[in-house]
Amino acid sequence: MEMVSRELLITQSSATRMGECERKYYIKHIQRLIPRTTPYSMIRGSAIHEGLAKIHLSLDESMGAADSYIRENYGLPSGIDPVTEERCIVVSEMVRASRDKWGTTDWPIRKEVPFQVPIVNPKSGYRSRKYDFAGVMDGAPDLVERTAARKWYSAVGEWKSSSRINSDYFLSWETKKQPTAYCHAASIETGRKIRNTIVRVVGMPTIRRRTKRNPETLADYRARLRDYYGERSDEMLVEFVVHRTDEQIEEWQYTLHEMTKRDARMRKDALSSFPMMNENACIGNFGRCEYLDLCGRSVDAGAYEQISDLHPEVTAAVTESEGRK
Repeated sequence: MEMVSRELLITQSSATRMGECERKYYIKHIQRLIPRTTPYSMIRGSAIHEGLAKIHLSLDESMGAADSYIRENYGLPSGIDPVTEERCIVVSEMVRASRDKWGTTDWPIRKEVPFQVPIVNPKSGYRSRKYDFAGVMDGAPDLVERTAARKWYSAVGEWKSSSRINSDYFLSWETKKQPTAYCHAASIETGRKIRNTIVRVVGMPTIRRRTKRNPETLADYRARLRDYYGERSDEMLVEFVVHRTDEQIEEWQYTLHEMTKRDARMRKDALSSFPMMNENACIGNFGRCEYLDLCGRSVDAGAYEQISDLHPEVTAAVTESEGRK
């Protein structure tokens, strides 16, 4: 898919952020302020994605990709920081467990695929002059149907890690916009209806390295983690399909169009549009909002970093596309 420079982009992450709290959206996507440190949970998730993106390569290469991501973005060099070593073991063993569960060939051929599609006014059919919807799909539908892995011809792939894999977790996917958004983008890219998202979830381990009673070496901890996933494969590594209807895809197009109008109002005059704060999003089930200190006035904007590029993965894809012309 051709990527071109556009003045403004809406991504699934920014759409989710606006749904959570307009103030949070305004601070990040218009003021362009981000925390100076990245939460480990986000680094961990990205590390696992790195490993799964190379699942078709050798075991050492796929596990090594997850390990390297932790070292480059969070920890200290090997042999210096035991916490970093433990975290590298966890993400690399999660990748190994995924290989053991799903193999190396039952994945879409196209992984980590960038996309950029127009945002259209559903009523008039006119394309937005400023905004596009863009992002990166974990697994994009195969362009040619394969007998051995036919399901990837008509589905998007999404890889997740989670500490909670239960009935509520599965039900929550029926309300998530991401499957809808990526099915919409994949349908435009392939020219055929894509209505399914195959989700693969790797559970976070509940066991930690023993350091007090009966302390274990890093190698012992790795071996115990491997056994842990082997014994609990069915509950810790789960695949399911999320289906979207034509009506849900159409609703998503209206949502995208509405987002561009709200974004434009905030950019024009934040005081008159007044980005509303959702106080229930300040402290949630998975921790505090990264802007709680700013909204609570315990710090000012100087405590955050102002960045120029909110979507580096998309920018890289645009640069590569323009370089091929």
